Amino acid sequence: MLHGVLLMALFASASFAIGDLSFVKHLSFSPMIVGIILGMLYANSLRNNLPETWVPGIKFCSKRILRFGIILYGFKLSFQDVTAVGLPGICIDAIIVTVTILGGILLGKLLKVDRFRRQRHLRRGSRIGRRIRRAHPTI
Repeated sequence: MLHGVLLMALFASASFAIGDLSFVKHLSFSPMIVGIILGMLYANSLRNNLPETWVPGIKFCSKRILRFGIILYGFKLSFQDVTAVGLPGICIDAIIVTVTILGGILLGKLLKVDRFRRQRHLRRGSRIGRRIRRAHPTI
């Protein structure tokens, strides 16, 4: 397990090191974007070529550590940030989400998609983060 955790720590360190390069900063790529790119490279090249003993550590990082990191990243959005957007911004966000969901339901009805499939697609759409994590486990 330790080898997989160390590999993921290496990926995270590389993301920060690459993110600090001047040409990467000039492209406005944050270490998080660099990490996503490294994760995609890993998922498409190295994943099937690593020893089986490393897999538990990689899974641990992609499940537990990633969730904890997302929670910590969420704390970065403070109440002051929300109030800075103001009530009009919050209302616009609520309208966009509502119109998107209702538009999807209406489009499903127009295309004669049965209710079960519409519900299934709404559930799938709400799990987009999980799908991305499965496709690219180091993100």
